[in-house]
Amino acid sequence: MELQGIQMQLGPAIAQAMRDPKIQAAQQALGAQIQAALNKADPGLAALEPRMRAMEAEAARAQQAGDRAKLQKLMQEAAPIQQRLMRAQQAVFNQPAVVSKANAFESHLQAKLIQINPKNGPLIQRSKQLQAQLQRVMQQQQAVRP
Repeated sequence: MELQGIQMQLGPAIAQAMRDPKIQAAQQALGAQIQAALNKADPGLAALEPRMRAMEAEAARAQQAGDRAKLQKLMQEAAPIQQRLMRAQQAVFNQPAVVSKANAFESHLQAKLIQINPKNGPLIQRSKQLQAQLQRVMQQQQAVRP
């Protein structure tokens, strides 16, 4: 709850920061690097992207129509694709070049947030603490699972 509250407090400043051309350019560069690394990690993912978009649209229509059978079928089809994407993402987000670029973007964004309002600094620090705690708990839960 606290983390969500902090994110809500930072929301307007983040939206303002994201209008900065330098922040936008850094975000686009990071996104392009991640996409290229994903394509390299699993070249077949790009071919699955149109089907995933189509399945999202089909799922929205099925949900509106209350068609649970169709939703179940779509979820079964999507599950292995999502697992494949998650494996590729995990590999990509462990690459030093991607980690470095992501950290640089985060630092640049945080500096802009503090420039917008110096009171954002303590909120950012508290958010980092809470995110680290959440990550530790999730890792512990994964370690307990068979």
